[in-house]
Amino acid sequence: MEVTSQWGCLSMLFALLAAIAPAAVGTAVLGDVYLAKMEVVGLGGDLVDVVTLDAADYYLRGRDHEQAGAYDEALTDYARAAARGYEPLSWPYLGRGNIYFARQEYEEAIVEFAQGIQLEPDYATLYYNRAIAYYMLGDYEPAIADFTDAVERDPNDANSFYWRGVSYQHLKEYERAVEDYDRVLALDPDYRGVYQSLASAYYMLGDYALAAENYTRAIRYAPESTELYYWRGMSHYYSAEYAQATEDFTRVLEIDPGHMNAYDSRGDAHSMLRDYEAAIDDYTRVLELDPTRAVTYSDRGKAYIKLGRYGEALVDFSRSLELAPDNADTYYNRGIAYYNLEKHEESRDDNTRALELGFEPASWAYMGRANAYYALGEYEKTADDLTAAIALDPAFDGLYFNRGLAYYELDRYELAVADYARVIELSPGRADAYYERAKAYRALDEPKRALADLETYLDLDGPNASDARDLIDDLRAELDE
Repeated sequence: MEVTSQWGCLSMLFALLAAIAPAAVGTAVLGDVYLAKMEVVGLGGDLVDVVTLDAADYYLRGRDHEQAGAYDEALTDYARAAARGYEPLSWPYLGRGNIYFARQEYEEAIVEFAQGIQLEPDYATLYYNRAIAYYMLGDYEPAIADFTDAVERDPNDANSFYWRGVSYQHLKEYERAVEDYDRVLALDPDYRGVYQSLASAYYMLGDYALAAENYTRAIRYAPESTELYYWRGMSHYYSAEYAQATEDFTRVLEIDPGHMNAYDSRGDAHSMLRDYEAAIDDYTRVLELDPTRAVTYSDRGKAYIKLGRYGEALVDFSRSLELAPDNADTYYNRGIAYYNLEKHEESRDDNTRALELGFEPASWAYMGRANAYYALGEYEKTADDLTAAIALDPAFDGLYFNRGLAYYELDRYELAVADYARVIELSPGRADAYYERAKAYRALDEPKRALADLETYLDLDGPNASDARDLIDDLRAELDE
């Protein structure tokens, strides 16, 4: 009875297994072989060896378990196949490595692939799989080494070239990434994803024209990809092709009306096209989607400044600083709004804060604060700030011009003349420098020089021609006395 019952259980097991059709290629042909050879655990825990499985049987059964998602059973069978010398010797380790990879246990996968490599050091797939495992761990240098070993053994392996390129890109070695992507295209011009990766590498290299060109190629394979249109738009933007950038961002929004970055970037493109109303509309849409986005309040504030809407700009800059209180750029721009609203003390304080926070270029903030000091009648501080600005930007004529104004108010006419001379040296066609220098010459009692400067001012079509002629008449009268 006991033996009969065991055989009864065995026959039921065979019937169950026979009803399962092996799904994987390779096991469909050989599956019946190992289904006829089973190890069965008896009812009392005793092992009943019906037929002994060989290495191939374990390997094939491991394949079936793997494809069915029964990974623990597959690992066991692959280990038994390896222990029994299954050939090719590396295949059981390759199978175990793939299972660990599927379970995202990448360190264990690397160990298994390495064992396979020891047994078959010329098998390119093992290097490729181990490289991918290193890649998933973010270990890009050993990944690159393994991809290199893979392509040395299989020079036509587009996958290894591609993923080596991606690994180089993670290491910011963009030129090498481009070389690998070009190799991929030489092997397979339709390789999926390579044009996008190539475009991305060119973008990071600052070659925005080639980036846009390759994003265009990528779009042919994915015509509804918002990511591709967006980054092509950014490539156009940094190529100063703002109209094309706007078109791409608009296409993104046609596909995905809630794409916040597309609104934001289109706003930037509109600003560069000086379409500030359209920019404000886009920034407003961004803020409707995310009212905590400090940078967008600041960007909208800048657009308001361009339109002379300083009160609205002030509100936006203040809101931005509530959200990001240490933003030097926003303090600087709010200082401009305050200045134009004739709130000069507040403008002075904001430029000071911008300098404390490291605003760049610092010369702009010194000039902004100098303007506030000048409006407040603090001419010594005006000159000091402009001197600091000149030290940082000695080729900017406006700094010398404004310092000349401050020196004139301080009755330091020689210094004013010297500053206006520097302005003329840097910008010979700047009429107002001749006009202001003429005033300084007159204060120094040098009427002939003053007259010469005023004549030049008129020759340059200076805007205050009437005042200049009046001053000329006064100087000539003084010379006649």
